[in-house]
Amino acid sequence: EPDNKDKKVDPSPVSNPAQAPAPSASLTAAPAIAKPSELEEKQVAPPPKEVPQLPAKILENEFIKVTISPNKGEIESIVLKKFLNADKKNNVTFDNSGQEPGALAVFGKQAWQLLNIKDAEQSSSKTYSVTREFALPKGERFILTQTWQIEKDYRIHYEIRIKNPGNAPIVIEELSVSVGWLPPTLHLSGDKIMGETHAIDVFTLENNYVYFDAASKQETFNAPQDNPLKWLGLSNKYFARILMPDRPFRHGNTKERIELTAPDKNGGIEKYFSANASGRLEESATINPDSEFVCKINYFSGPKELGLLKELDESAAGSMHINWLPAWVPGASLMEWLGQLMMKGLLYLKKICGDYGLSIIALTIIVRLIFWPITQKANTSMRKMQKIQPMVQGLREKHKGDPAQLNAKIMELYRQEKVNPFSGCLPIFLQIPVFIALYSALNSAVELRQVPFLWASDLSRPDVVGPLFFGFGLHPLIIAMTGLMLVQQKLQPSPGDPMQQKIMMLMPLVMLVMLYDLPSGLTLYWTVSQIISIIQIQINKAMAQKEERQGAVA
Repeated sequence: EPDNKDKKVDPSPVSNPAQAPAPSASLTAAPAIAKPSELEEKQVAPPPKEVPQLPAKILENEFIKVTISPNKGEIESIVLKKFLNADKKNNVTFDNSGQEPGALAVFGKQAWQLLNIKDAEQSSSKTYSVTREFALPKGERFILTQTWQIEKDYRIHYEIRIKNPGNAPIVIEELSVSVGWLPPTLHLSGDKIMGETHAIDVFTLENNYVYFDAASKQETFNAPQDNPLKWLGLSNKYFARILMPDRPFRHGNTKERIELTAPDKNGGIEKYFSANASGRLEESATINPDSEFVCKINYFSGPKELGLLKELDESAAGSMHINWLPAWVPGASLMEWLGQLMMKGLLYLKKICGDYGLSIIALTIIVRLIFWPITQKANTSMRKMQKIQPMVQGLREKHKGDPAQLNAKIMELYRQEKVNPFSGCLPIFLQIPVFIALYSALNSAVELRQVPFLWASDLSRPDVVGPLFFGFGLHPLIIAMTGLMLVQQKLQPSPGDPMQQKIMMLMPLVMLVMLYDLPSGLTLYWTVSQIISIIQIQINKAMAQKEERQGAVA
């Protein structure tokens, strides 16, 4: 026989029950001894009933296509039908990057065990509702009903109902809702941009806008308990996801941040971050028997167009559309206001002109007409400077050995002739804030994304022609702008100060190097502005010649 050392032995005291003697009548029959497997089956609780899995549901309108997971109670993806990726092949799509929680997921501090799920019959292509039953760790049960309804454009009306069917109150700790995942612009839509603003945005009830770098290692962004949030969102340069509840968020939850990788342009691997955030509805939501906790949320997930954000909320438009300057920078609020004003003007002109390129040209003309009197005054001062140059040169010869005396005499001459040597630079310095504000508006404007004009294929990108030289393309608008600046310098009266002359002549070259990769919408503005400056100089020159002829006749 084989070795029996590994053979299992029946624990029964009788190896063969069929040969065992029958018990006497005076003895009580021993209970049957269960097998180990039978004991285990009695000691282990039966597994919970398998919860059915429901197929994904699709909601859509002319702007978005929303895919909802009923089993997770979250949005899996949102496709923007009117926006293509940079390659113009596929639509821009928000998804969860394979991470949890997804957009509009509801969760708490403790784990919830799913017991049952049932969805309502879908009444239309724009509305869907699902009801799930959960158990808390101590066994208390509650029923969660979520309803998604697509409103116009990129907004979803979202409703949460939590019902207590039991006989005792239940408490759900840290009841929260997720805004959804959002990567940087390059990794969402493929746009290669300048000045990314990938941030978690919050707006408090005290009208304070604060944003946090989505890629930072700052793990929390909790607002003080006595300063709840009106809304919370995620944004990059062109797109945003915003939660705006009917009751203020107590504060923001811990920030979610995942590190992802993608191939870079050199054939290597580039690391980037996708971020998520959630708003806390209640620290401890207590729900009495046969009562409901109800919350309604206005959810936006789409482009940061000024008009759309204004319809959502004025504070969202003021904060998220142009948010590249930190609040602590001096003049940041003025730049924001000017940027908003420029963008509003551009959108208004678009309704009249029907084209963003023509609207930028019209906006340029309007801005230059506003600055026309100041420029005229500067040109008049420069003509006076040119007339007194022989006297200035005489003073330089007379006091060339005494710099202090020379400066005193020159300043005295300026006062006598009522000339300001720096007035020629005044129009430039006054236009700098306008230029910065317009830059922030046009550089952040998703309205200009992939909008062509003349040879420029995208007004939010440089107007590249080529590549022509060593893989680099030409940017005709910025080159034309530089050339026109040089022409303007030649036509203007030369300032008396030699140092000022050098600065004025070097400025076009500095602008060319610094601003070579500007969006073509902005270089279009600056190029048209230079043309108007040259026209104004020629008008002033003609007027000056006319005055001289009249003076000679007199």
